[in-house]
Amino acid sequence: MLDRMAQIEHEGDNAAHTIIQRLNKTFMTPFDRQDVHALAMEMDDITDMIHNIVSRLRVYDIHGVDQDLVEFAVVIEQSVRAVSRAVGGLRHSKHARVVFDACVEVNRLENVGDTMRDRVLAEIFATAKDPITVIKWKDIYQDAETVLDVCEDVVHVIASIMVKQA
Repeated sequence: MLDRMAQIEHEGDNAAHTIIQRLNKTFMTPFDRQDVHALAMEMDDITDMIHNIVSRLRVYDIHGVDQDLVEFAVVIEQSVRAVSRAVGGLRHSKHARVVFDACVEVNRLENVGDTMRDRVLAEIFATAKDPITVIKWKDIYQDAETVLDVCEDVVHVIASIMVKQA
């Protein structure tokens, strides 16, 4: 799993670099150059953070299935899919409703993630006896919620692009 995630993260880095290279060579862009750059960098941050979580699971030698983390992964997947819908909708101005609905969904999911993180961490702090275990899971859940924060950052850039195009 770590190897596959590392490959995905590397592909994301390559895509971001390609976008920046093309941006530097293109005279006219469909959107503001800074917005294209910000969007590429923020999207790359999503894969970077997911890779970070997978790496921590390996470094912390965590095995088995943690149901709370599975639930968090579902929320992350929903958020990433909403980001994808928002980015895809940028191609045509007639898809503005789809873009804005996806942005609202990402914001909603980020709030869900805040609540989930707080609930899970409160439970860990109340029940875990080993401080090292607490530190490990705190890091992992903080990173999981950070993925949702970065997804929200992406849709903020997208919303800004949409406002400028209106």
